[in-house]
Amino acid sequence: MLKSLYVNQVLHKAGTDEFRRILYISNEEQFVYFIYLNQSSGIPLKVSLQQLEDEFLQGILEIAEDKWIALPSDKESSIERRDKLWELLGEALQKEPDIYVKPLRADLLHAVSEKSGISITNLYRYLRRYWQYGKDKDAFFPDDASKGGKGKERLYSKKPGRKAGDTAAREKILTEDDIKNFETYIRRGFLKPNGSTLKQAYRDMIRGEYSEHIKDESGTEKIVAFDRGQIPTYRQFYYWYSKHRDRQKETETRKGTKEYELKERPIVGKADYGMNGPGSEYQIDATIADVYLVSRFNRKNIIGRPVVYFVKDVFSRLVTGLYVGLEGPSWMGMAMALYNSFTDKVAFCHSYGLEISEEEWPCHHVPFSIRGDRGELESLNANRLVDELGIRVSNTPPYRGDLKPIVERHFRILNDTCVKRLPGNVKPDMSQRGSHDYRLDAVLDLYQFTRIIIHNTLIFNSLTLKNLEPSEAMMRADIDLTPLSLWNWGMQSGSGALKTITEEKARYVLLPRDKCEITRSGVKFKKLFYTGRIPIEQHWFDTAGRTGSYSKVASYDPRDSSAIYVWHDEGKDPVRVELCDWEIRFRGKAIDECMYEQEVIDLKKAAREKKDEDAIMTADQFVESVVAEAAALKPDVSGMTKTERVSRIVENRAAEKEENRKQESMVREPEKVQTEPSQSESLENQAEKPRRKRELTKLEKLLWEIEDDE
Repeated sequence: MLKSLYVNQVLHKAGTDEFRRILYISNEEQFVYFIYLNQSSGIPLKVSLQQLEDEFLQGILEIAEDKWIALPSDKESSIERRDKLWELLGEALQKEPDIYVKPLRADLLHAVSEKSGISITNLYRYLRRYWQYGKDKDAFFPDDASKGGKGKERLYSKKPGRKAGDTAAREKILTEDDIKNFETYIRRGFLKPNGSTLKQAYRDMIRGEYSEHIKDESGTEKIVAFDRGQIPTYRQFYYWYSKHRDRQKETETRKGTKEYELKERPIVGKADYGMNGPGSEYQIDATIADVYLVSRFNRKNIIGRPVVYFVKDVFSRLVTGLYVGLEGPSWMGMAMALYNSFTDKVAFCHSYGLEISEEEWPCHHVPFSIRGDRGELESLNANRLVDELGIRVSNTPPYRGDLKPIVERHFRILNDTCVKRLPGNVKPDMSQRGSHDYRLDAVLDLYQFTRIIIHNTLIFNSLTLKNLEPSEAMMRADIDLTPLSLWNWGMQSGSGALKTITEEKARYVLLPRDKCEITRSGVKFKKLFYTGRIPIEQHWFDTAGRTGSYSKVASYDPRDSSAIYVWHDEGKDPVRVELCDWEIRFRGKAIDECMYEQEVIDLKKAAREKKDEDAIMTADQFVESVVAEAAALKPDVSGMTKTERVSRIVENRAAEKEENRKQESMVREPEKVQTEPSQSESLENQAEKPRRKRELTKLEKLLWEIEDDE
């Protein structure tokens, strides 16, 4: 079995002088481009990964040391030449695998030739050097920049190679101490997490081992390096490093094992290897869609970006379930996606205004195993999948989305084929100063966006899988390589990995649960009120009115707030209750939408309450000002007794009433109301007036007695 294969690896054909360098690997299409290293000329050749694996198993090929290494040059002219060639060819070289395909390569080089004036022949020569020396831009150095190979470390008594013209510029003859210094400073500075650059490690070595501290005339201490002939050059330092370089160890040390495993490890396996049929493994994952939505209640309100879950069958690539909501990636979202995966799709599509047949989306099954992220599938809720449904659950390590590539790839497909064309989608330049805020373009609500995702999924399930390599059995069956065809063929071949469950069972296991409250007004859940026939017949609400509210557990569908399921009695099925009539505006809406709208209502209510409080405080202040004004007009009653003040209340009331009638007459010209009594009508003058000699009426006597008793 081929265990490791990666770009730039050198392979040797046993018993010959033939060496190859791997230039490009396509794990999806299972092929490799390579070039022969020990030939004066050559072009990339294509071979299947299976053929390479067979040659390794037969002992024909073996992994060899890389003796073709591009070395840098210190000459400014050489550096300028290298950079110029890289600027001309760099863009073409990075267009892989086009650069390895003869007609496409010719088009790319003709474009470079027309732009630069360099002949096609020379361009092919530069390509050959670039590929031969490990796709390193230093391969563009001219021939006087030495190229060498790995071998036994040699120590010389005199400087090897051609003589330098300037004695002062000659390179130092390396000693064992120099080699130890190379090892120490590369390990200390370069080979550590977030370590320095190789150039900085070289400078640190020169400062620490090949320099001295001196003081100038002013007493300032300076660091001065030894003469050039007494210190190793950066070229020697880099050459030694490149000969002993371990790329895997370097990446794991500098960036961590996770980075190496995710981006630089050899990829020689297939995600669907060992999958016997539909349901052998489902992969599930979530992403935050790159589009902004608006509220269904008030389309002026932008509610942010939705979370999209997909469940995919590894064998057929069929999307077996999905969920679109507003709540961040969590068990709730995962449970809803699995619930959709395990249940009928015809009714599901009908609820979103899409009419399909059973044959268009036939999956409503429980798989043998599920692979997902650690977060959701490590929660206690996930235990129900194992205990109740017998599903084997596995999790990928942190930050290793590459271990579930089938579902990860689908998010890019969705973004490229659908989301990028929607109004309100996230643009790359959105955060740049002065750019248009694309959030303001949002017009889709959660329901409409979900319809688009469902329709896109139906289309995907019927498209040909371009990168799928059919098995021998598939080729014999001559089936279309579409997810739907592969699913149907796999089901007919009888893999035995799938089973079905009732919707009630799926609801029991998967629907998220939360506390609800039985109150006198109904079942209160998420600030909404529900009722039903059974709660009324069993007097739930009457009991709550007499003894007080009490809590129960409810299962609910986050996609639809119209009904919930209350687990009222242990050991019995949950009771379905529906929204009360006065909550009809929330019927058919997702729980997330209802909670969002409730928050908006609460914010508006809080704003109104503040406004009302401000008005009440203003009224209180007005009352206090009027009372203060009246208190300032209080007369001096120090010469009157309490009896004298209260004995004439009835007569004073009658006189005041008479005066008010005159002031309120509808035929009289309006006059300014006097706020102060005249001197003749003051209490003091009234006290001095003789009492009128008349008998009180029965009504006046009665009022007098009542007020006197008070």
